[in-house]
Amino acid sequence: MMPVEYADGRKGEQWTERYIDEEYLGVFFEGGPDNGAPGQPLLVTLLLPFWSECSEYKKFQPGVDFTLREGSHIVGYGKALRWMS
Repeated sequence: MMPVEYADGRKGEQWTERYIDEEYLGVFFEGGPDNGAPGQPLLVTLLLPFWSECSEYKKFQPGVDFTLREGSHIVGYGKALRWMS
């Protein structure tokens, strides 16, 4: 086991050196194409559904790189471009 410190300040231990040390934030796809070709860029609009309840969303600012995951699988990645109101 190895000691780890999580993004929210909690301390713990992991059984393996292989773990994901990223924050998971729920998002909804609001706008964008219905289909995309693998490997091709897409411009989409993401909604942050728990914005008022979770201070971690405040780190999701324009210019931040992110990954999209389904469970432990990375299904996409991108960069936040701007806020929309």
